[in-house]
Amino acid sequence: MLARYSTSRIVFILVMLINVLIVNGLFSDTDVLKKVGFFWDVWGYPRNMAIDGNFVYISLGESDEGIQIVDISDPISPKRAGGLPYGWIYHVEAKDDVAFCGPRGESNIIVYDTKNKSEPKKITTLPTKAGASCKVFGNFLVIWSGESTIIYDITNSRETKLISTFEGMYIRQILENRAWFSNGQWVDLKKLSELKINGSPVKEGNLLAVVGKYLYFDRGKDGIFIYHQDNMDSVVTSFKPYGNIPKEYSRYYSYSGFQVIGNKAYFVNGSYGFAPNLPNELTNCAGLWVLDVSNPVNPQVIGRWGVEYARQKQAPLKMDGFRVRGNYAYIVNNLFGMHILDISNPAAITKIADYKCGGEISTIRVSGKRAYFSEYLSGGITILDISTPSLPKKIRYLYTGGSVYIFGVYKDSYLYFDYSDPEEPPINPARIGFGVADIRDPANPVIVYRENAEIGVCNVFDDYLIAAGGLYSLQDPIKPQKLSTLAGGGSYLKNGNYIYYALHRTPSQPNNCKIFDITNPSSPKLISQLTIAGDDSMISRDMKLVGDKLYIGSSAAPTAVNITEIDISNPSSPKIVGEYKNLGSGGEAHYTFHISGQYLFTFNYFEGSSNGAVYDISQGIVNAKIIQQVPGFYSWDSAMSGNFIYVSRLNGLEVFER
Repeated sequence: MLARYSTSRIVFILVMLINVLIVNGLFSDTDVLKKVGFFWDVWGYPRNMAIDGNFVYISLGESDEGIQIVDISDPISPKRAGGLPYGWIYHVEAKDDVAFCGPRGESNIIVYDTKNKSEPKKITTLPTKAGASCKVFGNFLVIWSGESTIIYDITNSRETKLISTFEGMYIRQILENRAWFSNGQWVDLKKLSELKINGSPVKEGNLLAVVGKYLYFDRGKDGIFIYHQDNMDSVVTSFKPYGNIPKEYSRYYSYSGFQVIGNKAYFVNGSYGFAPNLPNELTNCAGLWVLDVSNPVNPQVIGRWGVEYARQKQAPLKMDGFRVRGNYAYIVNNLFGMHILDISNPAAITKIADYKCGGEISTIRVSGKRAYFSEYLSGGITILDISTPSLPKKIRYLYTGGSVYIFGVYKDSYLYFDYSDPEEPPINPARIGFGVADIRDPANPVIVYRENAEIGVCNVFDDYLIAAGGLYSLQDPIKPQKLSTLAGGGSYLKNGNYIYYALHRTPSQPNNCKIFDITNPSSPKLISQLTIAGDDSMISRDMKLVGDKLYIGSSAAPTAVNITEIDISNPSSPKIVGEYKNLGSGGEAHYTFHISGQYLFTFNYFEGSSNGAVYDISQGIVNAKIIQQVPGFYSWDSAMSGNFIYVSRLNGLEVFER
């Protein structure tokens, strides 16, 4: 299995395992749970990128693998070459096998030697203010944080030399030894001993690019305003590549990464290329734009990519960083990874390859010989072959677009999912839509249906989809039909003609456990309800049904975690048998649990030695006793199948045999 991974991945996994073993010791022969398998795919939140020679550096933002290095010597087949282990890097630049990295929340730019891509080595740190960004312009490195700017000479990239610091403004571009500030002023870098700010500032807008002797300024919905560098007091002309933009949407447009190469200018707009509930005014602007700037005062749009591709795939594209190199453009899609485009003919731009580097494992479902888990940051679902449970193998990754948290699987044939935006789009921030994928051929899954709906997928039971929106029939699996409304958001289980529901407790809704009779699915009847112990902040975390016993896990705070046992032998008159309070040695909220025989298995979101635990409940849930601690790394969800428990960790999928 390890042969599938690069050296850096193997080292990452081994380090984690060694740390766990040092702290907690090896699993003993008496342990109820034994770790037998592990699956790790790339994950993170692609934020920014840089190109150096035949390599692309992609910052993964919210990931412990801070930067991924991709070999693009063959643009059609990009391959992972290595990475930087430093986590949560939001910005990266590169030059001559040296990477300049801006970590989140730190007052440093960290410099790495990346000649050996699989084992980068730290060279130094460049002090700055928190949240700094950086950019390489030829032999100069510019670092800015807020309105403070620092310039370094990086002629020798491994020996940075401080040139100057400016307060109150930041540099937007360096061209022909002239450093241009965002307000249109500049300094002559040929006179390093006496840097002097020149020219009059432009009152509105930020500098996008310098084209010959002309400066392009961004004024949002009003378009691009063009000035001549010898007269910054007067606008030469203006240009609106987007056309007229409604005022209410204007703040969602950006000319990200404006690059001028020869007579062409390139930029991306980060708004959505597809979202069924967003107006055309937003979606029509998304993607890569190519301008002819051979006449700088009369730029012309000569190429577009993004919108039609997204509409054909029916998946959102959230563009951010990009770079142009020769006949190719490399674009970061925050919800997925990197798209590689052939731009040799701007009028007919084509996508030639994708490189997935998004993800963060959340919900997991197990059915037969397959496991499915959602990667909510990458906007997709991975299908695994678990015919050998200890050696899960990837069958296919399905890009759905948006963040997928919860989904349901119907007879290993169809998959139902909601997708949303982790950064919240301007319209309808809770959801982007609902989708159905045909997975009868798991190697070639196909999205067959989408709609603009806030269904709130919970799970599939028998021939029904149960969701926050209600009860849906799967008689036509491609288009679920709503039969009735239930109680709204919460956790659901179905058994026979009964649906068990647990919701978040509030002062206006103290009865946070309900039982419905769905003998007539079109008209469910509420036959009983009761209050789970705890205060009015109680939140339902998970539910399990074992025989005539219903178990509901809930928490009111990190120190008030409960599992309540309810006798449902008579669904019309449920009775609370007992509850176990303050579950787990650390008191963290348990997101998921399982019960089998005399054992209760729990997993929570927090890392460390108490991430999971095994309890002996042979004397009832009230008298539960911890018999084994299960260390781990941020558990999102789990599924039990036969003798195996599959736990979706932040860093991968772990398999335990019981």
